[in-house]
Amino acid sequence: MAKKILWIEDDYFHIAGLVEPLVEDKYTVEAARSLKEAELKLQNWKNYSLVVLDLIIPYSESYMLDPRKNESPFIFENWTDADLARNGMEIFIYMKEKIEINIPVLVLSVVRNRDIVNRLISLGAVKYIDKTSITPNELKREILELFN
Repeated sequence: MAKKILWIEDDYFHIAGLVEPLVEDKYTVEAARSLKEAELKLQNWKNYSLVVLDLIIPYSESYMLDPRKNESPFIFENWTDADLARNGMEIFIYMKEKIEINIPVLVLSVVRNRDIVNRLISLGAVKYIDKTSITPNELKREILELFN
């Protein structure tokens, strides 16, 4: 039976390139683009074999931005990594403490703050990967290793 992955990531352009090698190998990848959408999909977490989590995700679809425009309702220049990763951390804690999922959670993000990464690992993330330094095929290898 093919593995099904829940990928919590708001950037469809980024996810398309990363998931292509997995889809070619008949893996099913389902996306959640916000914290609220992830919570809904995680109600059926037993349908998934893995969760891939980006830490910088919006709270809900109403906060989505048009990626073709250079618009933002926020000024990010003064935000800390903790501010940017708040929703990702919240969904991770929801998965591990509230619904107590027992499938691997791989964190794939640009947030490199060691305190945040160490906290996620201590709470049960199986791995942290820097999103900016991995190719789609390398990521596929990392994911396949988690399934073996």
